[in-house]
Amino acid sequence: MKFRERFESLGLDERTLQMASTATVAPSTTTLDLSELMELLPEIGHVSELELMDKLDEGGMGVISVARQRALGRHVAVKAPKETGNQRAAQGLVQEAHVTGLLEHPNVVPVHNLGRNLTGDPLLVMKRIQGVSWLKILQDPELAPVASPDLAWHIHILIQVANALRIAHRRQIVHRDIKPENIMIGEFGEVYLMDWGLALYLGDVEENPYLPRRDSASGLAGTPAYMAPEMTLDDASEVDFTTDVYLLGATLYHVVEGKPPHGAESLFESLRLAFEGALPAFSEHWPDFLKDIASRALAPDKGERFASVEAFQRELEVYLEVRGSIALTKASSETLDEVVSSELGDSERSERLAEARFGFRQALAQWSGNEAAAQGLRQTEIQLFHYHLERGHLDLAESILANLDPAPPECVEALDRAKQERDALSERVEDLERWVRELDPRVGGAARALLVLGLGGFWVGTAIWSHINLDLSARTHTLEDTIWWMIRTVGAGFAMIFLLRKMLFKTESNRRIMYVVIGMLFAMLASRFSGFLADVPIWETARTELAMYAMAVIALGMMTKMRIAYACVTHFAASLLAASFPEYTYLFIATSNALTFIWVGFHWYTPRRVSN
Repeated sequence: MKFRERFESLGLDERTLQMASTATVAPSTTTLDLSELMELLPEIGHVSELELMDKLDEGGMGVISVARQRALGRHVAVKAPKETGNQRAAQGLVQEAHVTGLLEHPNVVPVHNLGRNLTGDPLLVMKRIQGVSWLKILQDPELAPVASPDLAWHIHILIQVANALRIAHRRQIVHRDIKPENIMIGEFGEVYLMDWGLALYLGDVEENPYLPRRDSASGLAGTPAYMAPEMTLDDASEVDFTTDVYLLGATLYHVVEGKPPHGAESLFESLRLAFEGALPAFSEHWPDFLKDIASRALAPDKGERFASVEAFQRELEVYLEVRGSIALTKASSETLDEVVSSELGDSERSERLAEARFGFRQALAQWSGNEAAAQGLRQTEIQLFHYHLERGHLDLAESILANLDPAPPECVEALDRAKQERDALSERVEDLERWVRELDPRVGGAARALLVLGLGGFWVGTAIWSHINLDLSARTHTLEDTIWWMIRTVGAGFAMIFLLRKMLFKTESNRRIMYVVIGMLFAMLASRFSGFLADVPIWETARTELAMYAMAVIALGMMTKMRIAYACVTHFAASLLAASFPEYTYLFIATSNALTFIWVGFHWYTPRRVSN
């Protein structure tokens, strides 16, 4: 059935159609005959019993006034029909009195008496409530009995309203008109669910014959801006306890949003929204947990709502217990979103992630079932994993990943790749470090200096001895000279290299230097044997060897320090001088060797400096 057809079938009069959507639509006539009961009501409206004073409130069919009860000397609230002789209003008031009288509960206004006034209209005498309606507090928080009432305070109010409904449902009574306007807050914070005039009895008729029955109610009844879909029918056949659950959800919606779920400019539009049953729009003010409660309570399908008021109430109590956890989760989520969506520096990003992780952990400590916090913590840990992975902190990244259950496959793969790259880089670094050590000319410098100074001293000494004892101008190579020179010069070089071999052949750089030295020694042997075989004068062979020394020094300088190569000048000079003054060849050799060996030894012995 389309809504317009449904609306027309309700047969609403013009007066009702002009009502605001937040006003209560009074029930239609009932088939229940209360005339006999009305005759039995005692007359209590005499001035000797009650002294009527100021009017407190006025509804569609009734008026509430304050009165002084003379017998007890107290002030009470008296409710009477708005129009004298209105049978429908009179019967509704009597039924409300029986409903309220059946519900003895701290959150239901106590009924003191039920009787008639002098005109025969019923009077309902109740406890006078010193306070204001919840609706007025929502409109002006300064009217609340506490300073600056927050959402938690309002939730506590709704929980107490649910307490009243629990006893009502236990008595098989459905309220049908729950809204902030019908809830009174006393000056000390007492909570009262008022206006039971639309209540229906779902129990055994014989036990309570004067209660309004569901099967006898017809027509539209309730407040359109809060109505459940089943309340838009032209009878109450679909109304049950979950209808009150819906109305509690509608009241919760009003508390958070500041307006009813089906609020509209006209009664027609509000009824259309209630009939269609679509969930109202939820603003960003809603905590997710509370939004889920309201959404379930406002489900158009009764089977999807909370099965009972108790279940709805328990969820509200859970929310109050975990709202601190929810607040922490929200704040931590905002921090995490800032990290994900903003370009933060390394230090600030690390601080924000640590802050978010701490917040999520605290939220879970307060409420272990906080799925949003658990998911937020997981996302934060993943962000921290990538943060450390990007910076090469693989141990930290791995420890974070170990706490993620299950670990994201993409993170596992990323960590494995990073480890492989780290291991490969480590191997390359080790190779480079090894080659740096191997090619570092400073390593083994002391041993080389010892070799140079020892060998140099010996060669200088033998050169001086030869200068003194040999006449080079008249001598050529003999076998005896060649063998003796081999033992004295080359043999000494090989002997010292052998003695210092562990230090001299320790690194690749030293090995290459020694190869040059050994090569030079073999070249000297070849030069001497060639001179012997060719019968060349000794001084010419010696002069050739000076050039060989110079070339060897240049090679050593290129492999270690270029400054060492400067010593080649002494050998080239000695070679030129030997060509001009052959008789002084060994003296020139001694001098050039002494200068070269001192120069080379000094630079090789310079201690290695450790760089920062």
